Amino acid sequence: MKTGIPLISYFGIPKQTIKLKSALENNKAKVQVHNLIGSSFAITATAIINQSNNPHVFIFTDKEEASYFINDIENLLDNEFLFFPSSYRRPYQIEENDNSSILLRSEVLNKINHKNEPIIVTYSEAISEKVISRKELKNQTINLSK
Repeated sequence: MKTGIPLISYFGIPKQTIKLKSALENNKAKVQVHNLIGSSFAITATAIINQSNNPHVFIFTDKEEASYFINDIENLLDNEFLFFPSSYRRPYQIEENDNSSILLRSEVLNKINHKNEPIIVTYSEAISEKVISRKELKNQTINLSK
């Protein structure tokens, strides 16, 4: 359990946050953020998430880059975020599935189905895999209660 004042409160809201938030609210199809160094992207993303009630999806080029971002936002956010990994043990070797990653993917899909404003972190290889439809997921889900 985290305690104390969030790191972002020490620095205030980054100046690019206001422009970025208005671009996202105006449903701009494409928004690019560049020239951010180190963890400044995570700080900017945290400020946007804290001021918004929308779902957020962060797609990175590879697993390592997504992992660094996750490490940064774990220290900045109190919100729960979801990591959507690839189901394969090694890239381009689809015959070797990683059961823990498959379980994590299923949990993310289930939480997306039940949560209004998820924060999802993933990478290109993970989203290129086929995913079950919402209707099929609902048909295949078994709810157990005690």
